[in-house]
Amino acid sequence: MDSTDGSLELIRRWVDAVNDRDIDSLLEVAHEEILCRPLSVGGGGGTYIGHDGLRRWIGRLSPDLHVRCDTIRPLEGGLVGAFGVLLVRERVASPWALVASVRDGKVSAAQSYFSDEHTLATLGLLGEEPPD
Repeated sequence: MDSTDGSLELIRRWVDAVNDRDIDSLLEVAHEEILCRPLSVGGGGGTYIGHDGLRRWIGRLSPDLHVRCDTIRPLEGGLVGAFGVLLVRERVASPWALVASVRDGKVSAAQSYFSDEHTLATLGLLGEEPPD
């Protein structure tokens, strides 16, 4: 497995741990100095720093919220993007995207958006041109 494959798998594990509210699995994949900016919905929002910050965030997060991750792919600048939809009580509520950094084999930064891949690319947040 090359480093790109490893980063993609790491983000898959991150998404799964958040959806499961599994703090132990989340801390396994998170750098101890992580900077996390989740969606501002259902107890999320704000900026959470380090493992203590992740514990606070997961403890506040509504059990009604989950994401369905349809795509994970490498982005320019060594970033990783995950794209799908936000589910509220198992119903699609919004497009969802995560842009993450990986350092030392761990997620070191994670920013979520109420947006799709094309919009983020158009806004220049993915460091690349929008897909056709």
